[in-house]
Amino acid sequence: MNDYPIEVETIASWIASKEALWKGMGISLAGLKQNFKHVPSGCADLDCFQTMGRVSFWVTGQFDLEVLRTSDGQITFLRHVQTLNAPSLDVAFTKFLNAMSNPSGINSASDQHSLGA
Repeated sequence: MNDYPIEVETIASWIASKEALWKGMGISLAGLKQNFKHVPSGCADLDCFQTMGRVSFWVTGQFDLEVLRTSDGQITFLRHVQTLNAPSLDVAFTKFLNAMSNPSGINSASDQHSLGA
C-alpha cells in the first residue's frame, strides 16, 4: 500500500467547500468523479455561461486546472500545481474561477505556467 500526502475524499471535500464562492460567480458543478485505481485521483467539472472547466487531482498532491471557452474551444487558462501548499493552490484556484467567469478576458502568459513545489 502506498502512502500519499492526501486522500481523494479530502480533495473532493476541499473543492466542494468552495461552492459558495463559485456559485456567486455563476459557475455550477457539473460532476465530480473519483478513481481509486493505480494512483487514486479524481476530477471536478464546472460549467459557466461561456466556459467549462476541469480540476484534475491526484493523491500525490498535484492538480491540473483548465478552462475552455465554449464558443471556440480555446483554452483560456491552464495551470499545473505540484504542491499542497495552501497559498499556491488557493491562488491558482481563484485564478481558475476568474477565468471561468471571464471568458473574453485575455490571459497573460503568466496564467499559463506551472507552480513549483
